[in-house]
Amino acid sequence: MVMLVYENEGHGLGNKNNQIDYHNRIMQWFGYDLKGEKAAPWILEGIPLADQKKQLENWKSIDKPNTDQGDSK
Repeated sequence: MVMLVYENEGHGLGNKNNQIDYHNRIMQWFGYDLKGEKAAPWILEGIPLADQKKQLENWKSIDKPNTDQGDSK
């Protein structure tokens, strides 16, 4: 059994990074479960909490809007 949970998300995913991650994992899962492809490590082993936290911190830095637009003149 696999369960995908994203911080601060309900049944729908509003965060673009979470949407992309979900899409990629669903495609990997379907490849494994329906097409007999080799399972990605996360499917069989899960993801350790420390690794999940690192990934979340990386996403938070990606999601921050770029406020340094410089002078447009």
